[in-house]
Amino acid sequence: MLTPCFDVTQDDAFIIITMRVPFAKAAEAEFCIDGTFFKFYCKPYFLRLCLPGELVEDGRERAVHDIEKGTITVYVPKLHVGVHFENLGMITSLLSKKQPTSKTPQNPLIEVLPGAGATEEEVEEEEFDWQIDQEMPVEDKPELLLGKRSSAYGFAEQHTAVFSKLQQELPALVDCPDPDGMTGHERRVARLAHEEASFNPQHYLADLMDGAEMMEALCQFQPPWSQQLVAWTDKKKRSEGTTTTAKGKGQREPDQDIIPFTDEERVQLKELPNKEYLLDKATRRTLYLGLVDVIFAYAYDYRITEGEHNVESAWNICKLSSTLSWLEVFRGRVEEVIYCSARRCLCYPLYRHWQLVQCVLHDTTQLFLLGNLH
Repeated sequence: MLTPCFDVTQDDAFIIITMRVPFAKAAEAEFCIDGTFFKFYCKPYFLRLCLPGELVEDGRERAVHDIEKGTITVYVPKLHVGVHFENLGMITSLLSKKQPTSKTPQNPLIEVLPGAGATEEEVEEEEFDWQIDQEMPVEDKPELLLGKRSSAYGFAEQHTAVFSKLQQELPALVDCPDPDGMTGHERRVARLAHEEASFNPQHYLADLMDGAEMMEALCQFQPPWSQQLVAWTDKKKRSEGTTTTAKGKGQREPDQDIIPFTDEERVQLKELPNKEYLLDKATRRTLYLGLVDVIFAYAYDYRITEGEHNVESAWNICKLSSTLSWLEVFRGRVEEVIYCSARRCLCYPLYRHWQLVQCVLHDTTQLFLLGNLH
């Protein structure tokens, strides 16, 4: 069976599922609605979606076949009219067999119980050593708080010894000279020293004094997400105006994506593995901060290439992102990430200008704002 490319939108009353099925015979199409599940079958296509809200089969459901486009659009009624379904763009999650029934546990997954034969009274009466040595916690040395040397890196710090067999390729992959032999704190100290040594005052002053025309052109460039944010704002105002004029009786327009996925992107999303991770609050925070770091580097490259990535784009993004080049793990505030990204923008790439840094920061903010809106 083939999983068709599909797109999911919504309005107040319906979930609208559009499937691209060019080789299907519409007369043989069948679909089923069961709670949060939607199932579609039309040889050779099969699609099963698990929606984040309840659906109902009450006679209002219908399907529309567009022969020219080769699509079938199914309108699936919501159980409760007006309920907004979240994350309809998360294709991999929609394709999962079931929705998670509980949130990720916030507490440790292992509970230490009293030893065999020991009662709770004996444990509570155990004498505490009030003379234990004390040391102020070091913010930048989380591995010291764990009582061990930690050289883990990567997604959620789940990887070690990845580079041990890549010593010859190491300089082309990361700037960190010894990823597997250095702790997170040691990598940070080395990164800061490398940035200090790499800053070139002459290059910075040349861009500041002689590159005004080029910087003006780069800063005036409007990436597509700026226009998309304006479009969303206008759409929201129109929607609010319609609702106000109709005194609550007006129907909301279908919730179309401002940035629709292309067919190629939908195929890529469909093929992503659907994995679940047990991540505590602190780990999720490091992942979010690392994402800000990577997106900032992407936004810089997009602006200086005016949206046409080139052979230097991979180098630009990797070099500007300390998460990628130094395996940095941010644990503080988002200001720490911005400070690091700005430093690297003034040390390594071709264009080094403070005004450009501010434009890229604005781009990054808009990208995350658009992601939050969806």
